Amino acid sequence: YFRIFNPISQGEKFDSDGQFVRHWVPEIKSVPNKFVHKPWTWEGFSLLEYHKPMVDHKVEREITLRLFKSAKE
Repeated sequence: YFRIFNPISQGEKFDSDGQFVRHWVPEIKSVPNKFVHKPWTWEGFSLLEYHKPMVDHKVEREITLRLFKSAKE
């Protein structure tokens, strides 16, 4: 078993004000702190040059864990 980190919850926990992520992702500089780790949930999202997530992390995590478990068997 190995741990798969969730980038959103890690950001919320360790970069709550978004200082780090704003440094590396300048497209979200104007996003309020409350939405900085999930900018697609902000009402002003359509004004940004930023995309919605490509994958659903929760779904992909489950798939990956199943694949690794079946590979062990």
